[in-house]
Formats: sequence, structure tokens, C-alpha cells
Amino acid sequence: MKTIGNFFVLVGADGGPGRRIFVERSVAARPRVRFATSVILLVIGCAISSRAETIALWLFDEPLAPAPETVLADAGPRNFFLTLARGGEIVPGRFGHALRPAAVNQSPNLFEAGLPRAAAILSTRNAPRVSNPLDSKLNLGADDWTIECWLRLDGRAAEEAVILEIGSGRPGATELRTRFSVLPAENAFAFAGIASGPARGVGVKPIEFPNPSGPPQGLAHPAVSTLALTGAALRRDRWTHVALVHRRAERDLRLFLDGRLRGVAAAALETLPHDDEAYLAIGSDGAGRCRLAGAIDELRICDDRVYLAEFVPPASLAARDDSGRAGR
Repeated sequence: MKTIGNFFVLVGADGGPGRRIFVERSVAARPRVRFATSVILLVIGCAISSRAETIALWLFDEPLAPAPETVLADAGPRNFFLTLARGGEIVPGRFGHALRPAAVNQSPNLFEAGLPRAAAILSTRNAPRVSNPLDSKLNLGADDWTIECWLRLDGRAAEEAVILEIGSGRPGATELRTRFSVLPAENAFAFAGIASGPARGVGVKPIEFPNPSGPPQGLAHPAVSTLALTGAALRRDRWTHVALVHRRAERDLRLFLDGRLRGVAAAALETLPHDDEAYLAIGSDGAGRCRLAGAIDELRICDDRVYLAEFVPPASLAARDDSGRAGR
């Protein structure tokens, strides 16, 4: 904005002259404008943490209609590349392109031709060079962390659908998993993981797993936190920014939709136990079930609380700096 006499000339988006408006000068008004701007910037700055670092960022900007087994790049610093499996496709997105789980016919052999029917997956099965997500900060547990993405639900979406799932063991054969999912019919989201204490609730049983470093077997206690949305119903057929923030000290999960706090649930979590066979799936579970009726764009996982309070949803994360910092 340039000042000329008692006029402000708004510079156009192309650098040329824009609309010319008259403003009566006031000595007192100028510092008030600066103060108001400072307050706005201060509020935005306090809502977004600069400490959080990106663990993984999938932009899904590969070319449209790619072939199965196309590598989906990780724009984060650690190169957690995904494979576009039989159950996924690349479509127009919120920014650039997006991942959409395709309709597929399930069969008893979910690993037909060695490729699962998930939408997008990172799996260590028969892939010794693939980084095990359980040995990284992708193994979400007790520490502070954030999952965020842009989500577009179809108008017909009703069943529970997986946004992100990480599993210890073979996809479709293990109960040791953490899962972030949307429940459109219930107007809610859910996070399933391993609790830091004994399982509670009728019919909830611990899961046994091999534990080479301890007793003959280990016990994991499954738990599910449901985040019922306050206020308006979850929107369909349009993009919504979704952010799930885990706070270790407060032992809770906070859900933000388009920057507004819409749900809070108690959670005391632990990481998944190690297994040489592990996976990370997006848009469905590891076996291609619980498929999302819709699309996901720019899914990011960070190692701290990115959002400390309500905020303005971010522009494309593709323009972030190379430091891996999540703050803007």
C-alpha cells in the first residue's frame, strides 16, 4: 500500500495500479492502525507453534491417473515414501492434486500380486529397505504431536472411514494399530490407539504380543477416543481443514475444523510395540477396508503441538521452508 497525499492507492495483484480511495488523515489514527495490526499478528502467532517439526508431509501432487505402484513423495525431511496401491487414485485437490480411495472389489487375497488394496501405503512386508514407521516419530504415542490434512467428504459418506492408520504387524491381521478416522453418520472423529493403562469398558481385552526384552509376552491395552463435533454438522462436498492435536501434559486430544476447536477427548497414549512387519496406510486401513468416501490433500504429521489455540487455516504446505519447521 502506497500513500499519496490524502489518498491510498491499492496496488493491484499484477503490480499495477488498483482502486483509489480517499481517506481523511488523522494523526491519532495511524498508530491505532499499527496497533490493531500488531494485535492480529500477535494473536495468530500465539495460536501456531514454531517448535513443531514436520515428520512427514504427503502433498499427493503426482500426475493425475497414475499407474498402481506409483511412488507418492514425502515432502518432509525424512523421505517416508508411500506406494499408490490398487485402491487409490490421484484426483484434483484443494491445492494441486489429492488422494482419493477408489472403489475396489475386495477378495480374500488382499495382497493379490503383492500389492494390497489399500489407497496409499508404506509397508515393510518383503521390503527390507523400507524405513519402519514404528522406529520413528510416526509411531504416535505419549508425546505431543499433530496430524493435519484437508478433507473432502462425498455427500454419500456415512460409514467410518480411515484417514491415517499405523500398524504393528501385517495389515488386516493385527489389532496393534493407531488409527485416526472420521465417522460421518455420528458427526464425529475417532482416534484409536494403545492406552498407557489397563483397558476399560465392557468387553475390552488387552492384546498380547511377543516381547523379546521382557516377560514371554507383552500386553497392550487398546483404547478409542471419540471426538463428537460441537456446533454445525460436518460439511460435505467441500474441503475442510482438519487438525488433531495431542497434548501430553493435559492428557487429551483436541480437534480443530477450519481452525475452530470442535471437539476435545481424554487420551493417555503409548507407542505401538516394535514389529519387523509394520505399515502406514492413508485413506483406508492397511487391508483396504474402512475406505474414505472422499479425498485427502496435504496430510502432515508433526512432532509437537502445531496449533495452540484457534487459528486461520494454512495455505498450501508445499511452500514451506526446507527446515521442516511447521510454524508459519
